[in-house]
Amino acid sequence: MDGILAPGAFSLTLSPAPGGSGGGSYILPLDMAAAISRMPENFLWYPAEAGSPPAGLASLTLTAEDGSAALQCWEGSSLVRCTRSGVTQWFYAPPVTADAVFNGTVFAALRQIYDEVEWEALREGIIIPDRGQSHLEIAQAWADADTQPALEVTDGSIFACTYVRTVADVDSWADMPETSYPEQSEGHERFWFSYRRIFVPENEAARSWQMAGNTVEYDGRYGEAPEGAYENFQVGVLYLTDEGWRCDGTGTGP
Repeated sequence: MDGILAPGAFSLTLSPAPGGSGGGSYILPLDMAAAISRMPENFLWYPAEAGSPPAGLASLTLTAEDGSAALQCWEGSSLVRCTRSGVTQWFYAPPVTADAVFNGTVFAALRQIYDEVEWEALREGIIIPDRGQSHLEIAQAWADADTQPALEVTDGSIFACTYVRTVADVDSWADMPETSYPEQSEGHERFWFSYRRIFVPENEAARSWQMAGNTVEYDGRYGEAPEGAYENFQVGVLYLTDEGWRCDGTGTGP
């Protein structure tokens, strides 16, 4: 693992199982190295006989920036293939304890990191062009852009949903004091907004991950939604820049 991290930046590549969708490769920032460097202590690393990669499974490959080292693992398998300076070694890496983190496989540990990086990449740099729209229209457009990637992420992602819809609101925040606005919005046209996100998680891991503190079962008050839908609530500030309207993040309250 040290050999993979040592050169500096590294990439994480997801290859879906046959018939699966999504996947791709992302360069990971160094600040994520800490999470990965702690991962080996959660597993037991036993040498394994060289063999063929498991067939029909999604895989993740962590690769050093200069290509000198790589680690490959497979969904649902404890086999791990490590390559450094052209030499390949196989390991059997079960969890240290039965209730170890990451659901017991190296793949699951890296998959969470991949999901987070993919999610941020799909939502990066959202700008709503200024065309003289109402504040409500701007808020609705931003909320949609921020949440629709849940339909685009790789199958099995902790952010994956089969249904997402938002209902924006600005009237409830019309009387917010000037002192409530974030510093970076100073000197810009700006306004508070909120939105309800109505969603159906794709899988159990996604349901668990997306159960924020204010998430509840959807009661239908904002129109029909598929069975099993949930809703939660987010608040933020939109402000006008030369490029358009932007928001630097939302939360569960001002």
